[in-house]
Amino acid sequence: MNKILSAAKRAVERFWSFDFRDPRRDDGMELLAPDYWSEISKGLEDDLRASMQARLISRTDVLSSRLALIDSEATEALVTGRVLTHGVEQDRYFRELYDCRVLVTRPEKETRWLVRGVEFTRVPEPDLPDFMQTRVTKYEGNRLTLSMLVRNEAGRYLRRVLEHAAQYIDAAVILDDASEDDTVEVCRQALSNIPTTIVSNSKHGFHNEVELRRQQWELTVSTNPDWILVLDADEMLEDRATSAIRDLINQPFYDYYSFRLYDFWDPTHYREDPYWQAHKTYRVFLVRYQPRFKYTWQETPLHCGRLPNNVTALPGARSELRVKHFGWATPADRELKYRRYKMLDPNARYGIKQQYESILDPHPSLVEWID
Repeated sequence: MNKILSAAKRAVERFWSFDFRDPRRDDGMELLAPDYWSEISKGLEDDLRASMQARLISRTDVLSSRLALIDSEATEALVTGRVLTHGVEQDRYFRELYDCRVLVTRPEKETRWLVRGVEFTRVPEPDLPDFMQTRVTKYEGNRLTLSMLVRNEAGRYLRRVLEHAAQYIDAAVILDDASEDDTVEVCRQALSNIPTTIVSNSKHGFHNEVELRRQQWELTVSTNPDWILVLDADEMLEDRATSAIRDLINQPFYDYYSFRLYDFWDPTHYREDPYWQAHKTYRVFLVRYQPRFKYTWQETPLHCGRLPNNVTALPGARSELRVKHFGWATPADRELKYRRYKMLDPNARYGIKQQYESILDPHPSLVEWID
């Protein structure tokens, strides 16, 4: 039965999603029965012309689906569900919710299911907030700015992280929290071919992380970025980001992307056990800056988050790009972080006490990283 659902979903998602920049309307049409195809194809040329004039880009996502077999021999079925169509028309964001009915059939001696009819019924939704009506979107030419907070990172992973990021970013903003080593010089050298803004604090503020993160954010948005990628000095996207990142940012639908972060315990293995499961959760790393949106923060001095805590009120999506986190990758790294957390959060007010204690576990459960 999953094949029936998949056929209906692909037909809806592919055929009824439209991008005027791509005149090829073939994707998903192999699922349409010939008689149904002949009917709907009559108006395609007019639809294409109208969409080009309206600069319409839309995407349809299937939110839920249900299946009912119409005959006992499973040659005809009705798939019902709810779909979201959203996108940009005349440079304004729109969002429409529909209940959908898809009739699929399997002709005699055929193995594939064909779509014979689709019916949409609009579902009323509350008015969109003002910021959604005035979203800033660009479907091409978006610039990517790396934003990073650093302190005393010269002898660790910083150079490697920045040289990797320099392959796919357009600009960088670095907030140096009163480093006492050559961190700033490493940043200048690694980003020598990238427009870079570096600001150094005279006194370090790691005792109040939220103020640092807010300062980092304000410094970054003052450069008028399109998209902001927030990485720490011991984090890097996997290698395929160099080719995949442009597809993520050059679209009008989503204003943030969530990635999974893997805590490396040595150069080739990440940790996985009850207290180390960051890679099973999607976290926001990449955001489109919306100047009219009122950003807010989690007001805690530790574990406040790297980004404003309300970015997920904007439309967003998950990405299968992964983040490598090397902050725990050596015994020295782990010892240093353990002592820092015990000093800043002795009562585990902002974190989990058992996780703090597990940092120095001599026999952790490790999994090999596979590219």
